Amino acid sequence: MTGHFCWRRARFDCAGVGRGGNTVKRNGRKRDRDSGIELEESDRNFVDRNRLRGNADGLTDVIRCISGDDNVGSNVTRHCR
Repeated sequence: MTGHFCWRRARFDCAGVGRGGNTVKRNGRKRDRDSGIELEESDRNFVDRNRLRGNADGLTDVIRCISGDDNVGSNVTRHCR
């Protein structure tokens, strides 16, 4: 793990967070609520090379993006870039 982390209920909800090279698996039970890594109202984060598998959201190697801008890294979806 690298950088500064800001968490709230397994979600990034701050600016300037770094996260890379981790394995995130088996998080949550409710698909509409729980996820591996989630960005909400988050800008300028680095989320890269994380292995995301078997989480409630069903996503593989990408984050769940609720809202955010200028985020980068291999796990970031287009919606949050």
